[in-house]
Amino acid sequence: MTGDWGLEITTPLTIGLFNFDFGDFEIPDLREQLGTLSFVPGLHFHLPVSKQWILTPLVDLGVGKASSGSDFAWIYSIGIESRYYFDWRSFDLLLGNRFRYAGYQLHESDISDDYYSLETGLDILLPSNLSHFGWKARFNAYAMNQIYFGDLEFFDPLGQSQKVDLLWEVGFTVDLSTNTDNGIFELPRIGLGYRFGDGLGIIRLVLGRMF
Repeated sequence: MTGDWGLEITTPLTIGLFNFDFGDFEIPDLREQLGTLSFVPGLHFHLPVSKQWILTPLVDLGVGKASSGSDFAWIYSIGIESRYYFDWRSFDLLLGNRFRYAGYQLHESDISDDYYSLETGLDILLPSNLSHFGWKARFNAYAMNQIYFGDLEFFDPLGQSQKVDLLWEVGFTVDLSTNTDNGIFELPRIGLGYRFGDGLGIIRLVLGRMF
């Protein structure tokens, strides 16, 4: 599960849909519900503490765009992450914690904001795998919460703001990385999650791991 120390370059892409109605069986107009699109690559330095525990200082820098407004924002964060691997019955589990300072700066104005957050998540590797035509896929389910310190505000596509202190998220991912172990490139984990709390409901399409 853990190994030698190393430097990881992450390339997460996130697409956010606001106020998706699970009771609506019609195909939604994504142009109206698209809330955010962001690409925030990072450098994560893995420091193994034991065979099961890894500490990771991290720094991320990228860009994001909301559906309301024409300007884009620079997005940044620094922090430290903890990953602890353990087994329970037939499941492989990962307990993740992350403390992060993050913020943004609009490109064409002086508008900016920042905050601190504490994230805790549990990632479960499901025992069933899929192998077809030589391709292997692993399936994970996850749950996590995020506590925000400071006056963090989300803006929906209509420009209305919502202050946030605590959010929850549940979802699943498909991991295809074992098919490209040549060290040149790696297929990402593809995930779909639902983030909710403090009056918000956001569906996220995420490329990359949660922890």
